[in-house]
Amino acid sequence: MNSDYFPYLAFSAPKSLFLHVNTHRYLSELRYAPVPILPVLNDLPLQYIETAGRQHHFIFYQRYQVAKDTMELLRRVEELPVPGLQANRFVNDIVAMQNDCGSSPGHIRSLYKLAGRVNPFLPADETVPLWSRLEAACEAENAETKRWIELHKSIAGRDYATMAAASRELIAGGVSRHDKDLWDYLWTSYLLASLELGTGEQVVAFANAQGLAPNAHQTIILLNIFGVRAAGR
Repeated sequence: MNSDYFPYLAFSAPKSLFLHVNTHRYLSELRYAPVPILPVLNDLPLQYIETAGRQHHFIFYQRYQVAKDTMELLRRVEELPVPGLQANRFVNDIVAMQNDCGSSPGHIRSLYKLAGRVNPFLPADETVPLWSRLEAACEAENAETKRWIELHKSIAGRDYATMAAASRELIAGGVSRHDKDLWDYLWTSYLLASLELGTGEQVVAFANAQGLAPNAHQTIILLNIFGVRAAGR
């Protein structure tokens, strides 16, 4: 930190000053990550929002509305065809997977997109049933897709043991490192679950063995939080 009034957070304060990068960027990454980092760290349940008030950040409220609209859209599409959505691959993938989950890379990507839209913003009593329906549609031969669904469901329900096991298994299973979004998602899920389970040392050992830490800022922040918690025990 280089100023009490305009703090900059990075490996080097002069570099941040030169690049005009401040803490707002990193806080936004935490607030709007596809994994609900801040609610988990603060042990706060996600709640329904009836109207936008001063206590709700405008962008957060917008994304909350997108999450609600996504859930409503999926419900409506199940009941009757919605004009204009036949060409929407994301919607078609999710609806089709509730009958047969499939194992194509496109389906995995659509599941990730759905998780990022709903899990960080809606309560578990709304999101977990959706993931349970998708999980029930998966047969044993679609093991990878089913493991992704189990991960998304565990994030929605804050089942940290399953969250850590599933994300670690998917990382070790050979997800393409060229897909930065999926790598960041898996790594953040594993970090966050391990932090809540109190097994941060295993994260460091696993990262060293795999040679990865795709999101340096989140990694440093979460491992520092683990260090502070461990020191306070």
